[in-house]
Order: sequence, then C-alpha cells, then structure tokens
Amino acid sequence: MGKKETAQELRRRKTFEEVVSTLNVDDMARGDAESCIPGPNDTEPTLNERTIIDYFRDSARKARNFAKDDLDKLKEQMSEIYHSRIIEELKGCPNALLQLNNDSRRRENQELLDLRKDALKREADVKKFAKDNGLKREPQPPGSPMQITFWIAAIVLMETLLNATFFAHGSDRGLLGGAIQAFVISFINVMLAWLLGRFGLTRLGHCQPDQKYLGYAIVLTLVTAAFTLNMFAGHYRAALEGDAFKAVLLAVESFKSNFMSIKSAQGWLLTAVGGTAFTCLTIKIFQSDDPYLGYGKVNREYLNARDTWMERQREFTDTIIDNFNRIESKRATDTDTLGKLEVRYGVLLDKVVRLVELYDSSLKQEEALCNQVVNYYRKENKDFRSNQNDVLPPYFSKPVSLGLSDFSLDPEMEDEKMHQQEIAQKFHDYRTNDSARMKSELDGIHKQEIDNLDEYFGNVS
Repeated sequence: MGKKETAQELRRRKTFEEVVSTLNVDDMARGDAESCIPGPNDTEPTLNERTIIDYFRDSARKARNFAKDDLDKLKEQMSEIYHSRIIEELKGCPNALLQLNNDSRRRENQELLDLRKDALKREADVKKFAKDNGLKREPQPPGSPMQITFWIAAIVLMETLLNATFFAHGSDRGLLGGAIQAFVISFINVMLAWLLGRFGLTRLGHCQPDQKYLGYAIVLTLVTAAFTLNMFAGHYRAALEGDAFKAVLLAVESFKSNFMSIKSAQGWLLTAVGGTAFTCLTIKIFQSDDPYLGYGKVNREYLNARDTWMERQREFTDTIIDNFNRIESKRATDTDTLGKLEVRYGVLLDKVVRLVELYDSSLKQEEALCNQVVNYYRKENKDFRSNQNDVLPPYFSKPVSLGLSDFSLDPEMEDEKMHQQEIAQKFHDYRTNDSARMKSELDGIHKQEIDNLDEYFGNVS
C-alpha cells in the first residue's frame, strides 16, 4: 500500500471481519487442525499464528512511521517558532534605543556644539558691548521686521494716495501722473525718516564724543532735508496750474523769496501730510531697535544665533522622541506577534499531545484486535480437529503480545512534552513579564535622555 493508504489505516482501524477475511484465518485454522498443528508439547506459535502476529506488527510499524512523520512536522513547526528571533529582538529593545540615540548624537553632535559655541560667543559679545559703552541695562528687544516693513509700506501708500489728488491737477496724465510724482516724494521722505531713525537719533546718546557729534550733524542734515523737501512740495503744489515744468521754476523762486510763504491751502496740506509721515515713521524706526547705536545689532546677532541653536535643539529632541516612539512601537508589535506565536505554539503542542495519545491508544487497540484474531484462529483450530479430545499446548490459552515497546513513537516523548511545555511557558513569561520590563527600561532610558538634553541645552538661555 502507498503512503496515502497508510494514512487511511491510521484514521480507520480495520475491523475484525476485514482482518479475518484478508488473512484467510479460517483456511489457516482448518489446515493446521487437519495436520494436528500445534501438538500438545509445542511451545512456539504455529507458522500461521506467527503470520497473524506479523501482520499486526507490520500494521503497527506502518502506523508508527506515519505518526512519526506527522510528529516530526509538528516539531519542526514548533522549532521554527521557538528559534525565531522575536524574543531576542524584544530583549534587545533597550540596547537598540541606546544605539539609535548614540547614532543620532554622533551625527548631530558637531553641529550642535558649533551652534552652541556661536550662541555663547554672541551672548558674550552683548555683555562686552554693554561693558565697553557703560550700559547697565539689557538691550531693547528688536521690533518685528515684518511689522516695520508694514509700517513703511502703509505710510508710503497713504502719503501717495493723499498727495496723488493734489498733483493730479497739473499733470498731463491726470491721477496716474499725480500718483507717480507723489510716490517719488513719499519714497524720498520715507528714506530720510529711516536714515534719521536708524543712524541719526541712535548716536545722540553715544558715549564717544565723535559719534555723538556725528549724530547731531546727521540729525540736523536729515531734518533740514526733510523740511526742505516737504516745504518745496507745498510750494510746487501752490504753483501747479497746468505746466509742471513751469510750476517747478515758480516753486523755486517762491521758496527762495520766502520758504515759509505757501500761497495755497492745498500746498500747506500737502506739506503737513509729508511732515506728519516723516515724523511718525522716524519715531517708529527709532523705536524698532535699541536707542543706543550698535547695541541692537549685537543683540540681534545673539538672538538669531540663540534661536538657531534652540530650533536645532528642538529638532534633535524630536529625533530622540522619534527614536523612542520607533522602538516602543516595535516592542508593542513584537509583543503582539509573540502573543500570536504563543497561541500558535500552544495549538501545535496540543496537536503533539493528541497525536501521541491517539497513537498509544491505536497501538493498544491493535494488540487487542490481534489477540481477538489469534483467539479466533485458536478456536477454529480446535473446532476443526477430528478428535475433539486432542490436547492443545498450554500457550494456546495465553494472550499474545505485539511487543508494543518496539513501536514506541519516541522513547523520550514524556521528557519532550515537558520540554515543549516549558518553552510554551517561556513564551508566556516573555510576553507578560519581560515585555512589560522592556517597556519600563525604555521609559527609563528615554526619561534619562530627555533629562540630559534639558540639562545640556539649559546652559544657553
């Protein structure tokens, strides 16, 4: 019979009638009875009785081979689970986190050190500047560049729109031409205000006399220039009747003769708008930075260096947090996988136990069936004898043995089952105890890493 037939034999044991029919036990018994076999003094089973026993031993041998193949497959599957690297990977999570953090630190360390040194150097520069210039106060925080830009743009736009209507009257291009003239004057007015607020007023309180005197000169020059520009714009508007070039010449003459005499309300209004815009923007520019020349500049350099350092440290801290999240996620995934493997391993272990129990039960049933067939052979042997008073040998009344120890599936199967149960318990312990311990270790490592970063980064404020 082939392998498939052997599998069927294990699942469906042949009945008594099938065995008797297959072996022709009736013919065996009749033939031996006619020959008076066995004799009264025989001690060994007859050839036909041995044939019956060998048939069952052969059946037990085939069943054993088949069961052993199945058992080997189950043990192989269990071995694959046990020798998977899931437990080693779970146990290695703390070291993996430490390695990841060390790798991240090696990659970032030089850049972080350079940024930290630069921030500390800039901070020292601010303190040295304050000491050299006798300043006993902290520098004024700089205004937002976006806010300053907004103010400049708003004043230019407002002054251009207001003055455009004044200049449109005498322009060949109407309102567009007036807007162009107004924009040019407004742009010059704003530039003078920016220069005054940034480079003039900031020198007036300087500790060095030459810088202070230069500040007075710049203030006087720029204020005079702004006053002249706005007064001339007013004279120009008063003289503007149609020809722009002629209005310029008339404005020059009027300004020379009496610059304080503007001959139209529109001219005075235009001058007032320009002067107000110049004054407001000068104050805004002056207040946007420290009032002491250079103090705001070194402070901005320090703040920029500090902000760059702090942004990089936040990125590095995020990297450390990402490292922790990656390993913690892997630990959780490995724990979940380990739980599934534990269930799978338990299923396989149950199959092993059931297979061994089924096989042992099958062997006992096989031996019982063998004795039933042998007893039938003996009974028929006796019944077929012509002389019913023939004496039969003593062994005819004793049961036969298949020698079940010869067909043991695994002599050390009990030890093996205990070993496999220990492995199953080990899987359970790793999942329920070691995984929780790994999580605690990961939390501790991460907390220590964050504390170290806080202490390290805290040296620059």
